[in-house]
Amino acid sequence: MDKGVIILGGGIAGLSLAYSLKRAFGNRIALTLLEKEGRCGGWMRTIEKDGFLFELGPHSLRITPGWGAQSLAAEVGLSHEMIEADPAAKRRLLCRGGRLERVPNLPEMLLKWSYWPHLLAAIRERGVAPSGLEDESVGAFFRRRFGDKIADLFVDPFVSGIFAGKMEELSMRSCFPRLSQMEEEAGSLIKGMLARRKKSSPKEALPLSFKGGLQRLPERLGERLGASLRLSSGVDSLDYEGGRWRVGVGAGSYEADHLVSALPAYALSPLLHHLSPKLADLVGGISYASVASVSLGFKRDVLMSRGFGYLVPSKEREAILATIFDSQIFPAQNQREGECRLTVLLGGARSPEQLSLSDQELANVALEAIERHLGIGLTPDSLHLFRAMRAIPQYRVGHGRRLRAIEEEVARLGLPLTLHGAAFYSASVNELIRRGGWPEVFLSDRGGALDPGALYALANKEGEGGLL
Repeated sequence: MDKGVIILGGGIAGLSLAYSLKRAFGNRIALTLLEKEGRCGGWMRTIEKDGFLFELGPHSLRITPGWGAQSLAAEVGLSHEMIEADPAAKRRLLCRGGRLERVPNLPEMLLKWSYWPHLLAAIRERGVAPSGLEDESVGAFFRRRFGDKIADLFVDPFVSGIFAGKMEELSMRSCFPRLSQMEEEAGSLIKGMLARRKKSSPKEALPLSFKGGLQRLPERLGERLGASLRLSSGVDSLDYEGGRWRVGVGAGSYEADHLVSALPAYALSPLLHHLSPKLADLVGGISYASVASVSLGFKRDVLMSRGFGYLVPSKEREAILATIFDSQIFPAQNQREGECRLTVLLGGARSPEQLSLSDQELANVALEAIERHLGIGLTPDSLHLFRAMRAIPQYRVGHGRRLRAIEEEVARLGLPLTLHGAAFYSASVNELIRRGGWPEVFLSDRGGALDPGALYALANKEGEGGLL
């Protein structure tokens, strides 16, 4: 009998895995992907408003070796729509004292005396011994290795910009596993990076997107899945009996041998409670950060600064997390010559109370910030506000122990259940796609029973890839 697989969640994690299963096994498996919304893509969402293209979720894809976003896009026929970021995107900025300055490279550190303390801290890092701890916060790791100034100035805003989290709370081993491994193997990040550079010195790849925005990728994946994709199909219940899953959806249900959840932890947890209160509590203990984005469009170029955008360290006591210069990163997405598109990010774990502000209040915060930082005091020709509630999972210190406990409980229960998606092993779009590219594990000799970490372990064994 054909093996049945049900995937819960039509974000990029569920979509890319479903596509890989369909590509590898065709009609040899009965595949169903259930998505509660009337569209697929999850937080990967692009809109057009007032003649401007705005990204409401991720803004670009990162190129990494092996199977990932670029190779997936090419395979589903999107190569001709793919666009590379402008080289100006390599220029990253920080807000310090209300003014923007470029994140320095090594020559700038040597030439500008104010950066010498940071350079000296980097040199001293080679002599700092590994902590030997099972886990520690991102902040503790970088303070130990480089000192407070580098941690506060560079690491803190980077963590806020990527994870919308606080570096003193997030797990180094879970958020930056390769850097943790580098410290263990080389004894130093500087030594590890130099060793890696000796082996190969690849040209820094620019971010990618599509002419019509990132949403083109989930749209195309949805098209390729055809009848296997069931939209507007929110899951009400999960039952496992007699070696089969029964998934309740409205007045009906679906059955399968293997279940993959790519749902957010907070959505999956209540569905698991009657199967195992312990498993439900472990999954439900994964917290999330909410982010508000204010997209601004101007019909003429009002931006004097050049680059990817700027991050704001916590110590600046500013009201925003970051601003992205969308029209400069991907000018091919501009709908008219000389237009300016910006995205201002607010909230996160740093300022969760901002998500309770009214739309007008959030818009005012964003407009005041760009006037103060960028000198833009004009009324935008288009403004769109989006609240991404509980969008970004927070891998707090001890997240690895939580995952092991989850894996052990799934194994104890003997459930053919795979936990996929951003809540567990990686929130990176490229990593989620790459982890979904190894579907042969699902039809193993073990009858499809798969511990939650196996897919991730296999993907990491087979190839290298970046987290961020």
